[in-house]
Amino acid sequence: MKFIYSGIRIRNLNRSIKFYTNLGLKVEGKGTMGHCGKFVSLIEP
Repeated sequence: MKFIYSGIRIRNLNRSIKFYTNLGLKVEGKGTMGHCGKFVSLIEP
């Protein structure tokens, strides 16, 4: 079994990125969706 995708809604993007990178994840990419929502792709290095 392979984990592919999970999404959560958050209030503070920068604070969330800091939290997950402190857990050891790495930011792979950032972008904006069609409805103007922002996303960040995190990977396990």
